[in-house]
Amino acid sequence: MRATARTQEPIPCIDFVAEAERCPLCGKAVQAQKSKRRRVVTVAAGAFVARKIRKCCSSGDSSHPVLVSEKLSGLVPAQQGACEMSCGVKCPA
Repeated sequence: MRATARTQEPIPCIDFVAEAERCPLCGKAVQAQKSKRRRVVTVAAGAFVARKIRKCCSSGDSSHPVLVSEKLSGLVPAQQGACEMSCGVKCPA
């Protein structure tokens, strides 16, 4: 995990890199695949931008899993909306 502050963002940006160093299927090294930014609000940490950095197997086999940060997954479930992320309650549509 790494935190940075940029002038164009009023809140801090924290990098969440997939922790795995090896593919769970074949044991080969993994490499960064792509990153995506997401605004997050938690009760414990407040507001920040999470930059999710996914990794994939260096073998190039697309049947191997894409790996994500377990730390970010523990903070915020993957498909929740902004309101749910901040308080854990689904807001009326």
